[in-house]
Order: sequence, then structure tokens, then C-alpha cells
Amino acid sequence: MKTTTANRLKKVMDQNGLRQVDILKKAEPYCKKFGVKLGRNDLSQYISGKVSPGQEKLTVLALALNVSEAWLMGFDVPMERIDPELLQLQKESRKNFAEKWNIQYYEKQLLKYFTQLIDENKKRAIRYTENLCNVQKMEEEQGYKYIQSPTSATIVEFHPKQESKIIALPYFRAGASAGTGIFILGNEAEDEIELPALPEYEAADFAIDVNGDSMEPDFSNEDIALVQRDAEMYVGDIGVFIVNGDAFIKELGEKELISKNKEYKNIPIRENDNVVCMGKVIGKVIY
Repeated sequence: MKTTTANRLKKVMDQNGLRQVDILKKAEPYCKKFGVKLGRNDLSQYISGKVSPGQEKLTVLALALNVSEAWLMGFDVPMERIDPELLQLQKESRKNFAEKWNIQYYEKQLLKYFTQLIDENKKRAIRYTENLCNVQKMEEEQGYKYIQSPTSATIVEFHPKQESKIIALPYFRAGASAGTGIFILGNEAEDEIELPALPEYEAADFAIDVNGDSMEPDFSNEDIALVQRDAEMYVGDIGVFIVNGDAFIKELGEKELISKNKEYKNIPIRENDNVVCMGKVIGKVIY
């Protein structure tokens, strides 16, 4: 037979010798706290199984009877209610115990070996520990990394962390249009852009501004596209194309250049058009 809230209410009443009036009295403070109305008629229908309590009244009854909501609903779970605050305290207690145990373990290990040292080596151990504390503080404050000297346990060498390498790419500030087209005079970039020497940046031959929003969401206005000159282009790839003197960033189609943003028309490639691909777009600068 399926266990129901009615069965569980009867069970807890039998175990504790409770009457309906007793349950209502226990539930009264929780009803006030949560603004829930629980009357004798409601409780009678729950016990008879004619009606099942809603979530709010179920919570009130569970609190009043000190049982878990899931158990009161008929699920095969422990009857005991776990106080969330108590559970949190138990978790914190276990965490504190673990931390305290770790500290005690390390202290015991240090003391074990320290007591075996002669006086001179005890002094060295203290100086070395003091140096480690200073190094740790230096690392945290100034970004230094610590390298222990292989020749002496009492010498500390400081080596500044290596700064990221920088690469410089030719930078076309005039840009390629993701819109109506931009005229490019010549093929020499007038500027450079410095970027971190990341693999995705090192593969690029030049950078170029994106103007307009016809390639959204892939590329937005004022993005900086990264272009590889000699990469093979296939249908579906995005490239920088010079069409009759105007530069565009578009997706390569069979007989047209495609705009990702459907609000813009694609650019048909006709027989007499002068079309040059400046390169394949392999990404964009991420700040």
C-alpha cells in the first residue's frame, strides 16, 4: 500500500500520543510566523486522506511534529528533521576539526625532526623558516617567485616573474566594413598593434578594424579582426575582401559574400567585379 501523508500523520500521532488539538497547538506559532491558516477541518481532512496539504501547510505540520517534510509526504526517508542551522554548524565543525588536525599534524612533524637536530642546525632551521615567511610575503606583495638555491638551504634567490612577451602586428586602422564598404588606398598598414604573444594572435599576419554590424554576432563594430594572409579559403570561411576597391569582412559564399546579420543584404560577385581576398579572418582581439 502506498504510504501517504495521512498514514504518516497517524503514525506520528500514535507514537507520541497526540490528538488533533495538540497538533494544532504545536502548529500555531509556525502558522503565525509564515502567515498560514490551519484549522481543525483542514487537519481532519489530511488525517482522513481526503485532502493532501499544500507546501506551506506541509511545512508547518513538519515543523510542529519535528519531522522532515519528505517523510511526512510518504517518501522512504528518515523521519527525523534536520535543522538547516544545525547542519551548517556540523559542517563548520567538521571543517574546523580538519584544519586543526592538519595544523597539529604539521606541528608534530616539525617538532619530531626539530628535536633531532643539534643546536647549530636548530638555529639554521629557524632562520630558514623565517626566510620562507619573508619569501611568501614577498610573493604575495610584489609578484616574485621563489627559487631555492641548490647549494644552501639558508640562501633565498629572488627571480622576478617573466612578463608576457609582446608581438606587434601591422594594423589597418581604416578597417574593413561589416556594412557598406570602406575604400582602402594601397596595401600598406599605417600602424602597428601590440598584443600578448598568445598562439591565437601569433598566427595572424595583420589586424584590421571592423566597421559596422553586418557580421554580428561574430564581429561587432569596432572589433579588431585578426587576419592570416595565405590561409586557404573555403566556402563558409570569413575573410577580408576588396571588392572594386572597397574592403569588406564577409563570409565566403558560392557566388556572393554573405552577411551574418540578416538585416544586411549579401554582396553578389559578378563576372566583371574586381575581387581580391586580403586573407582569412582567424579571430579577433579579446580585451
